[in-house]
Amino acid sequence: MHQADVAILPSIEGDLPFRQLADHLPALCFMADPEGRALWCNRRWYDFTGVAADADLPGVWPSLHDPANVDEALRNWAACIRSGKAGEMIVPFRRADGRFRPFLTRAEPVHGENGRISCWLGTMTEVGEQEEAARNHRFLVSLGDALRDKNDPTDSLTVTGRVRGEHWDVLRA
Repeated sequence: MHQADVAILPSIEGDLPFRQLADHLPALCFMADPEGRALWCNRRWYDFTGVAADADLPGVWPSLHDPANVDEALRNWAACIRSGKAGEMIVPFRRADGRFRPFLTRAEPVHGENGRISCWLGTMTEVGEQEEAARNHRFLVSLGDALRDKNDPTDSLTVTGRVRGEHWDVLRA
C-alpha cells in the first residue's frame, strides 16, 4: 500500500468494519467456541437459512442439515474438535425455503496466545452449480465416447437413449 492510499482509508474503531466485511462476503460464515458450539453467523447465513437472529444457534444448527447426512456431518465436526485440526467436507444445508443445497464447509481453529484453541472460524461455499456443471460435463464426455464409432442412426439413437437414461438415473429415456 502506498502512503497516499493510507490517507484515504477510514479510521477503524471497534469491530464494525470486520462485521461489515463478514456480512458482505459471498460465503456463509460462522464462529464456534473451542468445543464446536456455534456462537455467531454472518448475515448471509441468516438470510440463506431463514433462522431468526435470536435463535439458539447450537440448538438449531443440526436441524439445518439433511437428515440423511446429519450424523456424518456431526461425526466429522466432532473429529475436527477432538483433533484440533482444520477440516472440510461437502454437506447439504437447508435454505429458508426448505430445499437443501450442497456446501463446501471449511473450519479452522484459532489459537490464543497460550496455544490453546480460542475459537473456530468457518466458511460455507455453495457448490451446487459446480457439481451440476461437473455432472453435465461427465455426461457429455460419456455420450461422446459412446457415439464415437457409431455410424448407423439406429445405433446412435439407442446409445444416446441408454447414456441419457444413465445420466438421469431412469430405465428409459
